[in-house]
Amino acid sequence: MCGEVQDVVPLDEWVFESKVSFLHNADVYPVKVPKVFMGSPIKLGNVGVDPYVIMTENVTQKDGSTTDKVTGLSVEILNPLAPELFF
Repeated sequence: MCGEVQDVVPLDEWVFESKVSFLHNADVYPVKVPKVFMGSPIKLGNVGVDPYVIMTENVTQKDGSTTDKVTGLSVEILNPLAPELFF
């Protein structure tokens, strides 16, 4: 699903008669970032100075598994995006 063409929708048509322009003057550069990534990978790079990610504590989940709680510039940049992009 990710990276595959689903539907092709013509946005406008280039016209050469009378004046050279788009027929409907549609926005041919619409926003293409999906609201839900549905399991698609997100590629990120580190920014700022070392350390990018700092482990602050080890947390035990209700099911008994453990996970690391982290912070750092790279993590803090993602925090406001997480609720909007559902990750």
